[in-house]
Amino acid sequence: MRFGWRVIIGALLTLGYPAWSDPGAFEIETRGNLIELRSPFFSFTLNADGPLRAESLKNFSTGKEIVFEDASEFRVTTMREDGEPQSVTFQSTRFTALDGELEVWLNATGLALSATIEYEFDGESPVFHKYSEIQNAGEESVRLLDVYLGEYQTDTTVTGRERGFPAYLGDEAFLSVAHPAGWATAEEKHIALVQHPGVKIEPGETFKCMEVVYGVAREGGARNEFLAHVKSRMRRVVRGHDKPYAIFEPFGGMPGGSFDQTEEYLLDNLAKVEAGKDLCDFDLYSVDFWVDYNGDLIQFDPKRYPNGFERIKEGIKRIGAKPGLWIDSSMELWSIGGNPAVISTYTHDSEVKKEKGRTYLCRATEPIKSMYEKAFRYHIRENGVRCLKFDNFWVHCNNPNHGHLPGVYSIEPIVNAQIDFLHAMDDENPDVFLMLYWGHRSPWWLLHADTLFDSGVGIEAAHPSDLPAPYARDSVTQKLDQAQEYAKDIPKLGKDSLGVWLSDWGWNSSIGKERWQEAFVMDICRGSLLAQPWSDTDWLSTPERRQIGEFISLLKARPDCFGNPNSILGNPEEEGPYGYSCTNGERAFLAINNATWEDSKVPLVLGQEWGLTSGAPWEVYRWYPDPARLDLSTDPKEVLLRPFEVVLLEIVPSGAQPSLGVRFETKRVPSDFPEMSRSLDIKVETSEDKDGETQFFRLEGQTPATESGGRLVITVQRFEDSATKPIKHIWEYFSLNGKLGGASFPSTPIFGELTYPSSWHGWRIPVEPSTRERSFEISIKADEPPGLDHSIQAHFLPN
Repeated sequence: MRFGWRVIIGALLTLGYPAWSDPGAFEIETRGNLIELRSPFFSFTLNADGPLRAESLKNFSTGKEIVFEDASEFRVTTMREDGEPQSVTFQSTRFTALDGELEVWLNATGLALSATIEYEFDGESPVFHKYSEIQNAGEESVRLLDVYLGEYQTDTTVTGRERGFPAYLGDEAFLSVAHPAGWATAEEKHIALVQHPGVKIEPGETFKCMEVVYGVAREGGARNEFLAHVKSRMRRVVRGHDKPYAIFEPFGGMPGGSFDQTEEYLLDNLAKVEAGKDLCDFDLYSVDFWVDYNGDLIQFDPKRYPNGFERIKEGIKRIGAKPGLWIDSSMELWSIGGNPAVISTYTHDSEVKKEKGRTYLCRATEPIKSMYEKAFRYHIRENGVRCLKFDNFWVHCNNPNHGHLPGVYSIEPIVNAQIDFLHAMDDENPDVFLMLYWGHRSPWWLLHADTLFDSGVGIEAAHPSDLPAPYARDSVTQKLDQAQEYAKDIPKLGKDSLGVWLSDWGWNSSIGKERWQEAFVMDICRGSLLAQPWSDTDWLSTPERRQIGEFISLLKARPDCFGNPNSILGNPEEEGPYGYSCTNGERAFLAINNATWEDSKVPLVLGQEWGLTSGAPWEVYRWYPDPARLDLSTDPKEVLLRPFEVVLLEIVPSGAQPSLGVRFETKRVPSDFPEMSRSLDIKVETSEDKDGETQFFRLEGQTPATESGGRLVITVQRFEDSATKPIKHIWEYFSLNGKLGGASFPSTPIFGELTYPSSWHGWRIPVEPSTRERSFEISIKADEPPGLDHSIQAHFLPN
């Protein structure tokens, strides 16, 4: 096989595609210089008269034929002696069709270069592959700048994103360079598949180009077909890592907010985890910010870890977990930038003073390239490390002293070096779980590692969304689901959302552990099969440890459900209920987030639309909150959710037992809410001080009569030119005081002092039971520059 870790998606044959006489081979028909490659799913027609070019791609499942104009299957750009680029075209010289594979030979025009292109079909899925090589047949070296692996002008709408992502032809076909550094650009009905190696090919040498993947699908199924193909080749699938993992992260729990963890802190944290081991246990325990800045990536910082890794490893063993290590991939500050040996690997010329910005290490350059591999092979082999987390990967280098070209031509060698490094980790021990963070965005990284985090929207697991909520955690949870929606080209099994952060640091927007359960429910239902709490200082309370242990047990008991989520109800980009149905067809877990200020009666669509066998009678169990077997008398069945309430339900066939052998008390679901949540009409008067640097908002309104009492929630949101305007530490800019029913009231700010950028802030004000409406007068002070607009809202949420 030409590429590693490849498996077949045999299940696709069950989807109704026609049988094929020779699985794993094209049927090839030639008519002069026309070559038609046929499979049960598609035909791809090439013209080998002159430059090799594609004529059309026909999708048999839709009956549509995509015709290509001005197409090219292969050309390159080289560097002339004067340093200027020149475009080089290739002429077809011959082709062979043997054993169901096509190979085409080409010669360059005006340059002693030749190329071969092979087209292969795996016989199982509606996907085929193209492999290209360039040979230098001359007597002088050639600097290869760019390789155009396919250019297609179509009459079909084309869409694409960024480096390392696929391009789509309508919604029924995809094209992609199967490499994180490859491009599939799409604009104005034109797709170009490009790589930028920038390498020098010496006489007699051969350069292997990146693989290209083509796929077709039923109407509307192109993205799903792409995801299925990538998933089939994922390291996590091939290495048998497609199972649940519970990963404990102590980062965020050290008092005082310092990133520089210490041996003392970790031993204390491990003792707390050990004390709660009978309630919840973990597979992996990660250690962060351990490295000796002046070292070689093997030693721990001697001041913060006087005993190195030894005592920590003993503690990890006592909790029944395997050790993990986090490290920065490129940023010298969080790696070994204090070692003089790595100065020459800076991504800028070390002889030129860097005026601003962070300093990065070029991972394609020695000695840092070998130092990373040597060190982490050591940690796997000698320290028993079974989880590695690689953060902040930087792919741009303009250092003129390195063995690659600068700018765009530095990306491919740096990415290739990282891929080689990941393969070395796999070679050392295939059981190691490899996790990628910032800078690893392409779905093709998942061929070389188990998960990636970077969704492309630039958030951590503590960024609020632009939709206000009564608790900061609610907004963060919705933002993470928005990121999940944006990362549609990443298989869900490979998309890490960073778990749930319990820290009270500003790094976690000062949220602490509030409403962590709601966040955990949504997180385990996103499809990653990861349970990842990032610790607070105390490591939760005993009841909370029991609760998180139950969530983890559910995940591990039903990976066939949790590993197969489908979005249901609404969209997290908008107000309203949304969620996930995680199902194996016979059982489902539903995570529903009522992300709106309104009470909702949410219908349960217990059928094929939500992935369940249609027509079967079902029973509904609620795992969180308030566990119970639900007696649902309504038809259709529906659950009642308060604003921003999150629920975890298990749906089982009538007569079947819920997971974990737990017995539930039966509770009747009421048909309506005893008191309604509501948005309140308010009168807002605006003024400002003499300098215009401070604005004042005076609010007047009424809370309704209420038997149960509740909360008055006031939110204020910033806008500039009709767009939301986030700002860091928004708590600093707003203050509130006032009276409710003629008396002053306490209020709780929704955000703490230190936060990631937010466009909104708010306060929760307790409302006692009352048989009558009560007036409130509230003043909000905004220390804001002129030119901003504000939207202020008031909501009453009953208890």
